[in-house]
Amino acid sequence: MRQLATLPNADAAQTLADHLETLQIETHVERLPDSCAVWVCDEDRLTQARKELADFTSNPADPRFAAARQAAATLRRRREREADAEDAAPSARPQPETAPRPGLWTYGLIAASVLVFIAHTGYLIYANGGIASPAAFKILFGQSPELDVSTSPVQQALSITPFLVGKVKGRLGHVWLVGLQEIRHGEVWRLVTPIFLHFGLVHLLFNMVVLWQFGSLIEARRGAWRYLALILLTAVVSNVAQFYLTITWEDGALSVHSEPAFGGMSGVIYGLFGYLWMKSRYSPALGLTLNPRVVVLLIAWLFVCMSGVIGPVANTAHVAGLFVGVVIGAAPHLWGLLRGKSTI
Repeated sequence: MRQLATLPNADAAQTLADHLETLQIETHVERLPDSCAVWVCDEDRLTQARKELADFTSNPADPRFAAARQAAATLRRRREREADAEDAAPSARPQPETAPRPGLWTYGLIAASVLVFIAHTGYLIYANGGIASPAAFKILFGQSPELDVSTSPVQQALSITPFLVGKVKGRLGHVWLVGLQEIRHGEVWRLVTPIFLHFGLVHLLFNMVVLWQFGSLIEARRGAWRYLALILLTAVVSNVAQFYLTITWEDGALSVHSEPAFGGMSGVIYGLFGYLWMKSRYSPALGLTLNPRVVVLLIAWLFVCMSGVIGPVANTAHVAGLFVGVVIGAAPHLWGLLRGKSTI
């Protein structure tokens, strides 16, 4: 869907939309605070729509535009009658799905996260006495500092940079100069791969359930490659932000330091959430709807994590991912407002 024009009043926008509808060009009219935006749903018809817009702008009083209002109303009544006839025999057509099915990338992200969790957790359980040891339960539901072995080759390979246990923090002024040497020497996958690391079953299951819901919707409505680009961008930004700007309370004082021992899909999930939030608000015709209760829940959870009551959490990754998702989701709307103000 692409924005065609921003017109100064609703009557002009609806007249143009009705005219395009008579040409079988589907549109969506979005009311703005001081104008109305007309969107073309099928981007393949955008060129023709722009030609009609030029004709309408040059001569809005042309009788064919006035006649389009009545013609479009007739078309809508006809579609309503056809829809009523279909509703009378629901078995004659396939029923719509209640929710999009996960696509290839969503399945792949979930599968990769589960496999990494099995490999990382399995190594820790084996290295700390096996499945029958007291440490096994702690590992399955969140690592404990009392473990004899608290990292694994999997974590070292996928973390944003390798680290030594007990020596994972470096003050911000030094890290800017010497951090992330492995990435600068070609191991660029480390910018993304921390999203596959999860520490405990609860951490994994929560992230995968939300990824299933949000990711399936975006991949189905916006396409696989646009979805993948959103995943990669939010992963890189949230991981780098978390590494350089880990914020904790130490001895009653706020501390900002580098922290490579983190992981999880939460930063990406908050990016998907921010994107859906903005699209459901500003581009509802895309079908990227988000229940307002979900918005309240995830914002509240963000602040709960920041409070520290549930232990160490990658809060910077959450905030950075949310910021990226909100900016990308709202960008077309903001751009339309800027263009509208410059042309009206």
